[in-house]
Amino acid sequence: MLPEENTGTKDDLKPLVNLSALKDCVLRIGEQSAPILDVSFIRLVTGPIEGVDLEIGAPIEAEFCLERLRFKTLVELKAKGERYMRFGFTKLAPSGVSHLRSFLSPKKVGESLLEDARSGDVRHYHGLKEAEIWFEPGGITLFTFLDDPKGESQILLRLLEPRGPVRIGRVLRADYMGLKGLDAEVPVVPLSERDSYVTQSECRDIVTNIRPATQVEYDLKQKLLRAISDSLYSTSHRVELHVSKPVRATSLPLES
Repeated sequence: MLPEENTGTKDDLKPLVNLSALKDCVLRIGEQSAPILDVSFIRLVTGPIEGVDLEIGAPIEAEFCLERLRFKTLVELKAKGERYMRFGFTKLAPSGVSHLRSFLSPKKVGESLLEDARSGDVRHYHGLKEAEIWFEPGGITLFTFLDDPKGESQILLRLLEPRGPVRIGRVLRADYMGLKGLDAEVPVVPLSERDSYVTQSECRDIVTNIRPATQVEYDLKQKLLRAISDSLYSTSHRVELHVSKPVRATSLPLES
């Protein structure tokens, strides 16, 4: 059984992501504001907003201040505790999606990943964009992130054996959330030829920007980079370049 997702449901909440990736990021409602603790296309977690009376499920206009990005959108409160408030998006306009996509860059996502749970030998890392790494030393490794603004599907990369084949593709979020174990069966839709290189390059960029704090994390980073490289440059994704045969130069008569 996979440990439950850390969604901000406890008052003794640990940091959800590396907060250095959310420096100077706040949510404003009216004249009040609260620091943003986590954000993706489907949810937002903030600190408490003092002086604002919010009802669970009631839509309210809020302003996102994501470093230099500013935009307004409707959110609704889903849950709250003494130290957190968790929101969902009532309506996210295309401009809001564009702003979020810009902020949730591979560099930002990679820098935000933080170990937040352990279950036996399994370690779990969580970051912005619902990025997750499940890591079992010497065994299974699973890396995933949500790139669908509708929150319906996400990218998944999994190794069942240290030197086994890499499986990468798209899974329904509902299927992913229903996983009962790291090696459990899950329907994976292969990436199209057009999307394959771009998606796997984003995987590589996210992992490249992970800042390992221990030797174990450094080894994990290198393992993921090797796996992505093996998948990205496998024969199934190789691009054949047909080079035209050069035209043979011939002697030209000298001008008289």
